This record gives sequence, structure tokens and C-alpha cells, in this order.
Amino acid sequence: MAAVLVHLLYAIKPLLCTKRYTNGTSRRDLTVITRLSIGHTRVTHSYLLTTRDTPHECSYCHVTLTVKHFLLKCPFLSVERSMYFCAASLKDLFERVYPGAIIIFLKDIHYYDHIVWFYHILYIFF
Repeated sequence: MAAVLVHLLYAIKPLLCTKRYTNGTSRRDLTVITRLSIGHTRVTHSYLLTTRDTPHECSYCHVTLTVKHFLLKCPFLSVERSMYFCAASLKDLFERVYPGAIIIFLKDIHYYDHIVWFYHILYIFF
């Protein structure tokens, strides 16, 4: 399993180095971009943590929902995608496209809040 994950990450980012987009980007946005780049998001992997046996499907295409599918392949998101970026592969997307454009695209298609789990801590003071 670990070898498969290393192989997937290598396909996107063969060299690990500092990120070029940390200035002015919120921590949440950085987390979303990182999760997308490794292909592990709440929307694509939450079934592993529940009683659900199968991965989620794209509500438009009825194929397994993956990061690659909704960022690059889904024909029903092509109009929105073309407004923000054009990329042939995930490697191309994360190397050439400004992360802010990806974030705005995710917000436009209403996926932004479904990428990572964020727990809100409620502090009660007596």
C-alpha cells in the first residue's frame, strides 16, 4: 500500500521541495491544495471511515469519484473548469496553475468544503 501511495505522489511531484505558493495563502487553502495533490480528500475517501462499502460516485457521470475526475476529466464540469485553468494532467495542474485558481474553482463547484475535515472546537467558559 505504501509503495502505491509513493508512486501516486511521484507522478505529481517527483522532487520534494518547498512550496512556491505559501505567501498570502491561508492554511486551510494550503491544506486543500495538499490534499488534492496527494489525491486523498474527504469527498473521495470518506467511505473508508464509514460503513459504506464502495467509493462515492460522480453525481453526473456515475463513475468513481476521484480528484483527477473532478479536477480534469468530468465533462459536466468542463465549462467551470475552463474558466479557471486548463491542464492535461494532475502534475501539469499542480506545477503550472496558480493554487488560487484551483481554490476558486472548487468553491464554484461547491467542493471546497468537502475536501478536508475541519473540526470546530467550541470553548465554553464558566
